[in-house]
Amino acid sequence: MLKLLKVTTSVILATSIAFSLAPLASAKSKEETQIDKQSQKPKHDDKSQKPKPNEPTTDIEVLTVDQVLNDPRYKELNITPEDAKLYRKIEDIKKQYPSASIDEIIKHMEPSPDTVQIQLTYDQIVAQWKNLTFTEKALAIASPAQALLVDKCRAWALSYTSQSKWGNLYGNGTRNDAFRHAMWNVLMSKYIGKANAEIWANAHEAQTEEYFNKYTDGISNRDHSTMDYHNNAKGRDCIFWNEVFISDSTLFDRVTAKIDAGEMMILLPDSYQP
Repeated sequence: MLKLLKVTTSVILATSIAFSLAPLASAKSKEETQIDKQSQKPKHDDKSQKPKPNEPTTDIEVLTVDQVLNDPRYKELNITPEDAKLYRKIEDIKKQYPSASIDEIIKHMEPSPDTVQIQLTYDQIVAQWKNLTFTEKALAIASPAQALLVDKCRAWALSYTSQSKWGNLYGNGTRNDAFRHAMWNVLMSKYIGKANAEIWANAHEAQTEEYFNKYTDGISNRDHSTMDYHNNAKGRDCIFWNEVFISDSTLFDRVTAKIDAGEMMILLPDSYQP
């Protein structure tokens, strides 16, 4: 099993909360992430020292989900109250059980099998929650507001992928898949900073050994994950720290250019049919 999944719950929680306070290093391999040495440096007391634009700051972490909905910085994402339901629920559980561990909060998020769900909306929330990896759940518990932004960036990445010139391709491992991953990562970099984007992208790849032993479109999921790590990083490379007001259309063009230049990892030809 990935080393990332072997860490204890307390370590995951500590990392989840700490990642907003200092950048984390890139993953050393597909199975391991480590805290950047910068995160171990003492914080500067000079309040005049402002963080670079587009780099992770603590402000996203202290925002509530409702504040994100009303924050003009995220207006372009068009986040709706419907989008926010899962993350409001996490906030509610954290308020109700302020000393609960990650495992305990997860249990509150996932009803027992004998519980009858009569609200369709709640069923959708449960399905959305269960689709996350354990590490993604830990991060979402640490910051529901940031998790909402990550989820909305994923939704926009899907929309932009359908508009790309590879939008009609099928199957994981195609240039369609590469575009989607890269676009998601560059959008996250725009709205939550590149370091945080890397953390969420790596958390999404932190699957179980059972998952990695399976095949999708004739290719092992482990190889798919290797492709995703590569293309996620290429997506984050499409934006610079000082590009605060860059448009999504510019980012779209940059991702397209990287694929055209052969910089992305592709496992399946355009002609693939599932």
